[in-house]
Amino acid sequence: MMHDSTYDVLNQILDSDEGIRFAGFVDRNGRLVMHAYHDGIEPLLTEKEAQKSTFLTTLKMTMREPFEEKLGKVEYSLTVYEKVKRLTIPVKKQGLLLLISTERSADHERILEQKVFPMIAAML
Repeated sequence: MMHDSTYDVLNQILDSDEGIRFAGFVDRNGRLVMHAYHDGIEPLLTEKEAQKSTFLTTLKMTMREPFEEKLGKVEYSLTVYEKVKRLTIPVKKQGLLLLISTERSADHERILEQKVFPMIAAML
């Protein structure tokens, strides 16, 4: 179940940097359970395409789990497309994945380290 504090974190993430286009939480079944776009952003995918993409993202992240014992826990996964960057961050205690799309020019490492990770830590 999503709590108001989870929704607040989502809005804080969107408001934290102009380079963030989208933020959303995905459950273990690959369903987008809560999401929002930065003001003025037009989605690049249709709703159906976004749902398929989220499902595949969840599947890819799940496929990494068997290697965590030797490699360590996944902190995040980055996919760079021609038009956007997509970050996938496990929020294991909540049983969710946090998906963030940024502009290509965005400094995703700074966004994660200085903004997103502290917000997630405060959420737990």
